[in-house]
Amino acid sequence: MCTYGLTYTINWGTRSGGGIGETMPDPSMRNEERDIDAGVTDWSIAWIWLIRSLFDFLFFLIIIIIIMNIVFGIIIDTFSDLRSQRDEKTSNKKTMCFICGIGRDQFDQEGQTDFQRHCEYEHNKWHYLFYLIHCQLLAEEEPDDINAYERFVLNCFLAGDISWMPLGKAITMGSAQVADKEDEEVGKNVVNMKMTVEQMKADMEDLAESLNGQMGELKEQIMLLLAK
Repeated sequence: MCTYGLTYTINWGTRSGGGIGETMPDPSMRNEERDIDAGVTDWSIAWIWLIRSLFDFLFFLIIIIIIMNIVFGIIIDTFSDLRSQRDEKTSNKKTMCFICGIGRDQFDQEGQTDFQRHCEYEHNKWHYLFYLIHCQLLAEEEPDDINAYERFVLNCFLAGDISWMPLGKAITMGSAQVADKEDEEVGKNVVNMKMTVEQMKADMEDLAESLNGQMGELKEQIMLLLAK
């Protein structure tokens, strides 16, 4: 009986615009009491009609309006999110480099070439794919001929590490030159530190020689005093 009632409610209650009350018979609104001798008819509101009206109203409010709109809202929001993700992916494919991740707007402002040429020649994704295939084939067929760069790229690829890719860097953006300048500055700092250390070493040797000479003179003076 409960299964039948649940099936009936879901089947007709959710498909009827006004709720399940549209498919159920309406009870009488009033109870009539007729006095034959006096010829008077009295009536009162039937409790079953009040209960049925309250049930129909709550069913329409909770099921039809609230729950159905929540379900529809979730469905619409889900499709909207999927559409937004699809549009974002499509926009990224058209406006962002697949290799370095630099956008078209940044290339237009700071780049030395246009975005389309950069993606076709400087960071062509198919060139990177062919290079990975070359490294894999070389490691399988001629492992003795693979060089250090190819071995490094292959190991990073097998480990899921993308640090070998020029993320956020491009020659036409000047980032490679900036990196070279930074390396050059670091090298200069190392050379300067090395020269400073050598100078300090020479000063310490001179100081040690000076102390040894003073100690020798002091020793001679002590020996002369003792001889007297």
